[in-house]
Amino acid sequence: MQITELKLKNFKKFQEFSLGLKPGINVVYGENEKGKSTLLSAIITALYVDPSTRSKVILDRIQSWKGGGILELSMQLIQDGNSYEIKKDFSNRTAVFANLKTGKKIEDVKMIEETIAKLTMIPTAEIYRSTALVRQKEMARVETSADLRKTIQDALTGTEDANVDSVNKKVDSMINDLTVGLNRPAKNPGRIKTLQDKIMLLEQEYTQKKQSWEKLIKAKETGKASTDNLGEIDRQIEILEKLMENQKKNEDAQKDLKQVDGQIRELERLIMKTDRLSSEITRVEAKLQQYKSLNMEKLEQDIVELANLEGQIKTKERLIENTNSSAKYGAGGKKQSSGSPKLLFPAGLTLIILSVLGLVLVDTYFLALLVVGLAMVVYSSYLSKSSGGLLAGSGEEKARLAEIEASLARDKASTAALLAKYRSANRQELYMKKLRLVAIIEEKNKLEAEIRGVLSGKSIEEIKEKQLEFMTKKKQIEQVEMSEEVRRSQMGPQEYLSKRRELDSLRIKKRTIERQQVESEVRVEDSEVNYDTMVNIDEQLESSKNELEESKFDLNVLELIKEALASSTLDLSAKFGQAVIETMKQELPLITNGRYQDVKVDNDFGIKVFSQEKNDWVDPSESLSAGTIDQIFFLYRLALLKSIERGGKDANSTHGANTPILLDDPFVTFDGPRLEETRKILQREAEERQIILFTHNKEYKGWGNFIEI
Repeated sequence: MQITELKLKNFKKFQEFSLGLKPGINVVYGENEKGKSTLLSAIITALYVDPSTRSKVILDRIQSWKGGGILELSMQLIQDGNSYEIKKDFSNRTAVFANLKTGKKIEDVKMIEETIAKLTMIPTAEIYRSTALVRQKEMARVETSADLRKTIQDALTGTEDANVDSVNKKVDSMINDLTVGLNRPAKNPGRIKTLQDKIMLLEQEYTQKKQSWEKLIKAKETGKASTDNLGEIDRQIEILEKLMENQKKNEDAQKDLKQVDGQIRELERLIMKTDRLSSEITRVEAKLQQYKSLNMEKLEQDIVELANLEGQIKTKERLIENTNSSAKYGAGGKKQSSGSPKLLFPAGLTLIILSVLGLVLVDTYFLALLVVGLAMVVYSSYLSKSSGGLLAGSGEEKARLAEIEASLARDKASTAALLAKYRSANRQELYMKKLRLVAIIEEKNKLEAEIRGVLSGKSIEEIKEKQLEFMTKKKQIEQVEMSEEVRRSQMGPQEYLSKRRELDSLRIKKRTIERQQVESEVRVEDSEVNYDTMVNIDEQLESSKNELEESKFDLNVLELIKEALASSTLDLSAKFGQAVIETMKQELPLITNGRYQDVKVDNDFGIKVFSQEKNDWVDPSESLSAGTIDQIFFLYRLALLKSIERGGKDANSTHGANTPILLDDPFVTFDGPRLEETRKILQREAEERQIILFTHNKEYKGWGNFIEI
């Protein structure tokens, strides 16, 4: 596995920093306090720390010294031809592991941890620190934690134990150097007590400045948060105002739509009523077809003529009757009627008066009665004058009687012809036909008048055109004014009132935030906190805390070693021990200039080298110089790492895990020859894995890719 790039954002002392790395040996050079330890910590954090953690200890350890901002780490890796990227956002508590070749992403933190463990074969940061991370102070120390033992057992199906009795005294001495003064006062306290006292003083000083500093940071964050909140509030106000506007548009459109619908329904009612009346007219016109042969004007004339003929017939029949009566009784007869002329005159006069009233008020039929009445009056006068002469001259009277009878026959023939023309039995039947025709015509006229009233002087085409115009207007309202957005914005009274209150509340909140922004700007300008002083105190405090953590870690490791030695557990398998031995034997003669060639790993996890001078196995931590001890334990760590990698190598992988080795200036005890041999070992190792050396010594410049920070 190779790290190609590391990016830091608001991580400890770096606000934004990018580190590009190459295969082989990378030498990261920098003076003290330049950030080498920060970069090393960033690598371990990017690989193993859960970004969703809420541990204040962890977050305080990695947060930006300047405060604020998104804390983010990004690392790009190469393994077996695939490129990967790890992104961890500690501010938003998210992580993403992406295969840049396939585009596949993992966002579950647990799955990311499992994936990284498969890539590196190192499941935890603690195991990484015990194998692939080498610090000078930790060179001669191998942590025998349960995690490390489990990793070795999982990789090699073996066991390891810790029972190195030969180093008990040295372990006790090292523990004493760390713990003096912790339980009782001491003139020369140990490293842990010294660091605790130093941290206490620094924290007191830091606390004095922290309140002002936090107020400043809070003011800045408040200002930024206010700006962010203000933008969000403006967006919400805009949404609500748009909602109110759409609600108003919807109400207006609904009102217009209701009005247009009413007009459309009214026009539809008029059209339907007109259609119904038109159907009635069609029905009436069908009735009129039965009388299509009748001419109303001619019909009325013929009715009048029939009435005249009937009157003449009656007059002539009465005249003939009277004449016959006069001739029968004569001048000396007993039965001569002298009252008939007297009765005819008043009867005729009455008939005239009634006929005039009927003609004026009712119908032209009474015109015939009027004629009859006039005839009766005239005839009564005639009888009065000629009754005597009629009796006197019978010859002349007979001739006149014959003439009347002939005229009567002609009148009856004319009457019969007129009735036959209209296929009526009598004048009354013909008159009833006329009345029915008049009724039908009047019904038609009434229907047509009603249609004109319904249409109010307009044609049905104009009404339909108006209806089409309103329907078009309705469609326009539905499609344009009542858009999908407007319809979705429709609210009930309660919801509208709620949104109205929400809008008013947001406007008040906006004014409050704007006021807070002004106050925040004033606090920032008035602050007297010196950033450089805070950074200096924080760096000293951070450095001291790191030293204290390392010292406590050392104490924990030593206590674990002592516990392991005392319990004499046998967990390391022969296979694992042999693998470590074979790996160390390849390099041990070279790095010790041939003085030590053989090594063994006990089942108690301790190592011994064979001393030709003593012709015996010796514990390097007791019998050898500091430089030789560091060399041997460096090889031991490397052998442990290789054995773990070989045991856990994927059958489909061509290179195995090849975890990058991180070196935190561990070779300070090495003299020139030892350093040269170490360089050769690292160069050979760099052919298979990446090595990153963090140092403040420029003499390593020629070892590989040199990076100065």
